[in-house]
Amino acid sequence: MELSISQNTLWIIVAVTALAFVYLLIKYIGLRWNIDRSVERRFEQWRDADRYREVEKAAHQESMAWRQQHEKRIREDAIKRSEAVIKGKATEHMMPYLPDFHYDPSDARFIGAPIDFIVFDGLSEGQLRSIVFVEVKTGHRPTLNQREKQVEEAVLAGRVEHDIMHVKDE
Repeated sequence: MELSISQNTLWIIVAVTALAFVYLLIKYIGLRWNIDRSVERRFEQWRDADRYREVEKAAHQESMAWRQQHEKRIREDAIKRSEAVIKGKATEHMMPYLPDFHYDPSDARFIGAPIDFIVFDGLSEGQLRSIVFVEVKTGHRPTLNQREKQVEEAVLAGRVEHDIMHVKDE
């Protein structure tokens, strides 16, 4: 049995095969291009992450070198500041007994915050002349903090009152 295919049929088969081949070739090239782009993107992400790690490592090393270079000065500064705070606190408590204190020490009451002392000037002598709010400052440039400024403003504006509170025995 002999199979005979006409020439037109043969051309149709060749044309369909060629079109299928071209279609598959185009699909293959498209997939290959997408894979190549994906690989490039992932490589760039990896490279960028690796560069970031290198930069981060270099920054950490630089930071540690700076810290080692300046650690002695930083510690000295911290000690100096701590000493200043301690000196300030001690001076606050000792102020009534120092020559610069303008009042009788027995008239002074230490409060600490927001004002250091309230002085009842003359009370120990039996004749109260005035009530004085005293803030003790040490250092070269003494400044009041916000709360101390508010106390000063209230006193200077005359916003000072006296109140008696009665506790019932019940």
